[in-house]
Amino acid sequence: MRGGDNLKDGLVLFYIKDEVILPVALTEEQNQTFEMLMSIMPGTITVVDKPQGRAINLTDQLNASKQKKSPSVH
Repeated sequence: MRGGDNLKDGLVLFYIKDEVILPVALTEEQNQTFEMLMSIMPGTITVVDKPQGRAINLTDQLNASKQKKSPSVH
């Protein structure tokens, strides 16, 4: 599966638990607030060139999985 096809460049939020990096799912409103907070953060944000993996949209993946499991209605 290719990831990132519908993802735009920008900051994302992760949570570290037991040394494992986990993505944090945000609602649209939470994401807008997060983006606003990041835009007013003082100083320069440095992007470190150490990729952690390819981004995929887990919400789209979950929704596609649910659609496959639900019976079709005709």
